[in-house]
Amino acid sequence: MIRTELDPTPDQARSWLVEELAKAEYQDSASFVERFFRWLGELFNRQPTGSADGVNAPPIVLIAIGLALIVALVFLLLRIRADRELVKAPREAVLGELDLSRADYLARADAALRAQQWSAAVLDYTRAFARDAADRDLLHDAPSLTAHEIGVRLGPVFPMLAAEISSGMDRFDTVRYSRYAATAADAHAARDLAAQAHAARPVTDLTSAGSGGAP
Repeated sequence: MIRTELDPTPDQARSWLVEELAKAEYQDSASFVERFFRWLGELFNRQPTGSADGVNAPPIVLIAIGLALIVALVFLLLRIRADRELVKAPREAVLGELDLSRADYLARADAALRAQQWSAAVLDYTRAFARDAADRDLLHDAPSLTAHEIGVRLGPVFPMLAAEISSGMDRFDTVRYSRYAATAADAHAARDLAAQAHAARPVTDLTSAGSGGAP
């Protein structure tokens, strides 16, 4: 989910790994980590040999393999930690106390898009989508609803956009509650969802049955 381009030096990779593994959430994996470092130390100290159980590889090759494994482990642990943070993060309402119109949200999102502030654009385009649904009486109690709740309610209202709505709500949560930095594609997808939903005709019979309103 998190896309980060890093090119650490060997010393940086070792330092990151030590710092990451020192955190409490990884203490229950201490035995695995100890075995990994023991194996890595043996790999670094191994000399070229022609014996049956030896490895005929120069030390520099073994070191390169070891460093590649360190970097891979660092990325894996960072990914696990980020996923845990996303799951544990409390979800807040999409609109909350922000009392802005759809036009206001769109203006903010368009400005963020021009400034290439992709994450801000994703958040405000999604808020414009939610505000528009509330203004059309398709979404009741909108200020108190989380992105997931909005997706559950509006998916049946716009069945032709159900997949886009589900993806859009997940995208909002990912940008809002994790370290994921949105891309230009994310921002444009959020903009398209807001525009398509505004132009789409809702399924009003489901709206009436499920939430008691129609546009």
